[in-house]
Amino acid sequence: MVGLGEALLGIVFGLVILWALHRLSVIGRAALALRGAETTDIYQYEDGQQVATTGQVIVDEAAPVAERIFDSVDETIGAYSWHAWFPDVSRNTYDFERGELRNGRNTFASGFEAGSVAIKTGGQPLEIDFARFESVYDPDRLSGLEIGDPRSNTSLPTFMTRHVWDSLYVSLSAVTGDCSMTRLADVVDLHRHDVDTDEFNIEGRGIAAGQELFVHGELQVRNGEYTIVGTDTTPLIISDTGRTGYLNGLLWRAIKYLIALVGAIGLTVLFVL
Repeated sequence: MVGLGEALLGIVFGLVILWALHRLSVIGRAALALRGAETTDIYQYEDGQQVATTGQVIVDEAAPVAERIFDSVDETIGAYSWHAWFPDVSRNTYDFERGELRNGRNTFASGFEAGSVAIKTGGQPLEIDFARFESVYDPDRLSGLEIGDPRSNTSLPTFMTRHVWDSLYVSLSAVTGDCSMTRLADVVDLHRHDVDTDEFNIEGRGIAAGQELFVHGELQVRNGEYTIVGTDTTPLIISDTGRTGYLNGLLWRAIKYLIALVGAIGLTVLFVL
């Protein structure tokens, strides 16, 4: 008979297995989508077709409060993914970019802010519609985000969240920024009573004017204007590392999730069954 301890372990391992399987299924969908869309001149295609292309970013309207989060970046930021976090002194993680250990970070909110962004390909602008991220992830909005409220700033394990920050369809690393939430006091809702709000921070990964961006999605043509969108059958994918860099990133993530899957199954057999 399985005891209470074994049952609890079984639940935890089961959640990890489901998380790993879900992430692997998303990777598989993204890889298959790119396999069916060659990177080429989009203007030979018709409305509703699946396309993949690379072009230079054009920003007609900056994303909200991007100038504060990316204050060290000279170019205009047209869109960015972000996560709000506070430090976890009980654990450390290795920062590969800096080559050092740093305190862990607990993410309690994540979202995607956008202005008006297009890429120039074939001599013409191709607008990017980021609305698909809204429907898939139901992201938080910076405007009115509650900071310092223990009830809303709870950090859950990664396999229990759907943060756009962790999206497998968004691969941004070239343009980064961060700042304390106190710099956004006129945007977010700071709870200053009995809470050190200085420990709450925001980190962003942006899309800047002039950089090269790879985009995959469904082409829409309206009155001679081209827009790329995401749909139920065609995911919207954006990457600042190009098609090859994005696929390499998927491969490394797939290996990580396979290790987690095999490990969780092995531990289930060892300690539960």
